[in-house]
Amino acid sequence: MVKILILSGSAIDKKVTQSGLRCLEFAGSLCGELEVTLAAPNESDSSYDGFEFVRYKRDNPQSIIDLIYDNDIILFCGMDTASYHFLKELDKPIIFDISAQSYIEPLVSLKGQMDIDTRKEREAAAKRVASQLQLGDFFICASERQRDYWLGMLSVFDRIKPDIYEEDNTLRNLIDVISYGVGSPPPRHSGNALKGTYKSIRKDDFLLIWEGALWDQMDPSTVIRALYEISKKRDDIKLLFMGSVHESGHIAPMKQNIKAMQLAKELKLLNKCVYFYDGKLSCDKRADFLTEADCGISAHIDHIKTQHTINTGLIDYLWAALPVITTKGGLAADLIAKEGAGVVLGAEDINGWRDAILEMADSAEALKGHKAGAKRAAKTLSWGKICAPLLRFCKSPVKRVKVEAKIIDYENIIRLMLQELSEKKATMNKLINNRFAEMEHHYNVLNGKLHEMREMVDDHSSFVHKVRNTLPYRLLRKLKSVIR
Repeated sequence: MVKILILSGSAIDKKVTQSGLRCLEFAGSLCGELEVTLAAPNESDSSYDGFEFVRYKRDNPQSIIDLIYDNDIILFCGMDTASYHFLKELDKPIIFDISAQSYIEPLVSLKGQMDIDTRKEREAAAKRVASQLQLGDFFICASERQRDYWLGMLSVFDRIKPDIYEEDNTLRNLIDVISYGVGSPPPRHSGNALKGTYKSIRKDDFLLIWEGALWDQMDPSTVIRALYEISKKRDDIKLLFMGSVHESGHIAPMKQNIKAMQLAKELKLLNKCVYFYDGKLSCDKRADFLTEADCGISAHIDHIKTQHTINTGLIDYLWAALPVITTKGGLAADLIAKEGAGVVLGAEDINGWRDAILEMADSAEALKGHKAGAKRAAKTLSWGKICAPLLRFCKSPVKRVKVEAKIIDYENIIRLMLQELSEKKATMNKLINNRFAEMEHHYNVLNGKLHEMREMVDDHSSFVHKVRNTLPYRLLRKLKSVIR
């Protein structure tokens, strides 16, 4: 059986991130056909059926190299491989999940920062993407729009060769789409987490929930202003922001998050009908939040990132069969509109949001219809179905990138070694000659000093002899003897 190693750049634990969940689902979907090893930078706090879970150490590249050489196919998910130079010599098919990689990402996350360190970080991100596009034998992305973007990038790096086109004129043998899927079974409610327990949210309130971090392209202000209009007449509609910081927990609160809190406070809605949950959710608690909500929402401005990324929060709403209200333009919004899973609005439409929220809250029929649409949309996103392109490649893997074989030229190595020895010998001879010259110089100097000292001694002896022969000296000698 073919052995595949899935390397996750994110930790996989009870508070798993979306990228970690994606790796888990890959492993679960492939393990029936392949021998799967899932590796992450943490110890597992769970047991998994059908595949092996192992830990690698970020500060020990050898732990990754050992895993790679023990498997037939390598799938990198969200990992920085720019420093893995050994991959150029690896005679194994390499797959890169580039659904969350792009030149656009650092422009968004580092917006407004122009210092040298930030510039270096952007350059490093560009090199990381370029390296993967040149090393990968197969790529997976999250949407057809992303695929078009990446096909352009692959063309720039001359990766679309005639033999690849001849093999498949759709080029899906080089890059294909695996969206973010919905898990199975649907989320289960294990205990009240919000209604009747969290702050002032009542059991019979209509609860809107917003999952995910508030990046710059998000538009919570429009929703908050719509709720302000609603709050003038009623107080039974509440909004909870599930993740007001990035899911990794390593990024400071985003500007939009701060602005949203400030706006809710100014409008006197904070902790009255607008709430911000600032903890990192476990999988179980996330399921409780989703199952207690009545409607899932997400709004964004017209932005380049929303056109090329998947809002995974919207996918989770479909997983929980929640009706959705969102802004058009995102990749998941098209599916929601097609399946009737909710209402899709124009950007920054406060009145549209107000009316859509009221319709969801007041019309049981509309709510029921959108729930049915959410279930239909979820069926199209089952992991087993959407992972088919990955399984297809793994069943017939191809090594497309030419391996940089190490050809050992012993004659050249010996020539270089002899040249190096000759250079070292010449250097040593020069040093020895210089040292001898210095020593000879010091000898001559010392010899001259000695000669001068001898002359001084001779002069001193002659002077003493002359003094002893003088009359005063002789008289003093006689006086000294008389005194004694």
